[in-house]
Amino acid sequence: SNVTSLQANLASFIGRTESVMALQEVNSSAAQCKQIRATLKRHSKFFTWGQTRKDSDAVSENRGGGCAFITSRPTIQPPLALDLSDDEAVRCHSVFLQLAHGGVACFVSIYLWGKSTPHSTELNNALLLKVQEWAYALGRIPVFVCGDFNLDISDSEVVSQMKAFG
Repeated sequence: SNVTSLQANLASFIGRTESVMALQEVNSSAAQCKQIRATLKRHSKFFTWGQTRKDSDAVSENRGGGCAFITSRPTIQPPLALDLSDDEAVRCHSVFLQLAHGGVACFVSIYLWGKSTPHSTELNNALLLKVQEWAYALGRIPVFVCGDFNLDISDSEVVSQMKAFG
């Protein structure tokens, strides 16, 4: 999902039955994110968001991360952290979930830079490459990468490699 105003559309998420919903462009303040988490928890859903974003274009001074997840079960501590710069961390957020059969899966929500950003292709490929290398390092843990890629994925060598890997 690409959600510009999660707060305004929260009711539509509560009744959904998906185990994991990856969100991009959440654009909620930290206080709104806490309120969203409390509301979803009352409905047996869990909410986690990425690194806080502070910039001149923010709706409020302290805006929640651009990426978030709504899950049907709590997240667990990652076995290996994804090492990102501050600029990358507001655009990439990962969660690990215990699966019903006892295994673990990782989900990554990415909000890549748009074409109006200078050097967006290089920035996007660098972030995707970090995620790819990290996914390889996780070994047998399945990693699902979802997001707002803001690129033609057929033109990205990194995405092609990720698709080939499975």
